[in-house]
Amino acid sequence: MMRFRVKNRRPEEVYTSPLRYFDGERARRYARSGAIRRTQEMHAARIVELLNLAPPLRVLDVGCGPGFSSLYLMSLGFDVTGVDINPHMLDIARGRGVRCIMHDVTVPKPIGEYEAVISVSAVQWFSSDGERARGFVEFLKMNLVEGGCAGIHLHPASSEEVLRFARLFRRGFTGGVHVDNPDDPGRRAVYILLRRA
Repeated sequence: MMRFRVKNRRPEEVYTSPLRYFDGERARRYARSGAIRRTQEMHAARIVELLNLAPPLRVLDVGCGPGFSSLYLMSLGFDVTGVDINPHMLDIARGRGVRCIMHDVTVPKPIGEYEAVISVSAVQWFSSDGERARGFVEFLKMNLVEGGCAGIHLHPASSEEVLRFARLFRRGFTGGVHVDNPDDPGRRAVYILLRRA
């Protein structure tokens, strides 16, 4: 994987928690953005392609936000449940018809049995925090059936962050990092693709 480092500070570094950043008004603005919806759908579609997923799998959408990825997957025929820590985002997603659970995915807890997990633009909120990232790995182990797969899209601050985060999956998962457009910072997309051992 090509080495990179993002020079601009990201909201994740300033606010440290999506609960602090996505207050009610910011969540509503985010949910109204057609550009964000299209980007989320594009990454969800890419994960479906990379993992060769086919409906009607039970899919958990981690960090579902206002439901952009969930709704896209539902339109394809997947049985989708969203999970998020932010009540403002969950209210919007539920209002759009997404089945949701409020939970902090860095806290290991069984919430269901899923054949696939996707996450689009969410785990960068904790991927550089070793303790919280390890909690997420355990959460995945508890909720992803044996042989199930996960596709995680993230906006990392650096290639080192991606590799540190990906290494946490060595026990219990097979897979690795996939990068689309590695030489183009404006179009680069980082995915961690996993299968539950």
